[in-house]
Amino acid sequence: MTTLLLVEDDPAMRDPMRMLLEHAGYRVMVAGDGTAALAAMDGVRPDAVITDWSMPGRCHVKLLATRYAEEAHPLRKRMDFGRTR
Repeated sequence: MTTLLLVEDDPAMRDPMRMLLEHAGYRVMVAGDGTAALAAMDGVRPDAVITDWSMPGRCHVKLLATRYAEEAHPLRKRMDFGRTR
């Protein structure tokens, strides 16, 4: 089963997205910010990270750079979503 990490600080966006992805057959890990996402990835390598463009703590680019900076094989997929407020 494909494992996704969904990083979104707004529960109104995160919860429906999680439900849709789970319904589509994905295993979904969730985090409310970049710091929580790094903790969620400790010992687990998701197949893809779906991250909000702008959130508290570490932004999406810093999040991925921090996690995968020293790996020989970087994250294979990355999807970003966002909305203007």
